[in-house]
Amino acid sequence: MVFGKTEGGAGSALDTAADVGALLTQWKQNKSKMLEQFDLNHDGQIDLKEWALARSAAQREVGKQHRQIRGQPGVHLMRKPRDGRLFLLANLSPERLARRYGFWTHLQLAIAAMAGAALMFVATSQALH
Repeated sequence: MVFGKTEGGAGSALDTAADVGALLTQWKQNKSKMLEQFDLNHDGQIDLKEWALARSAAQREVGKQHRQIRGQPGVHLMRKPRDGRLFLLANLSPERLARRYGFWTHLQLAIAAMAGAALMFVATSQALH
């Protein structure tokens, strides 16, 4: 079960075809700029060869944008388990955590036993006097 994931960065889910299409749609909205950039024969129309050039330029631009996105650090997110279980965030392995908490549990039990014995000793010694 995964309780965390990384958003953005190298693991970004990117759709090159959709992004190229969106960029071309954006470019087509400014027809004069589109003609200025890609109308090689200056006939006021974008022919198939010029459209292929525009598509290639859009693919290069989207590739560059995707590389920049993937080069950014991702954001690590954690969420509460859906089944309601508790979880512990630690930088130690589960085995090492178990040993550490086991040690402290045994130490505290020994201290509690000694305190109980001391209490019994004090109570019995006062009862004798």
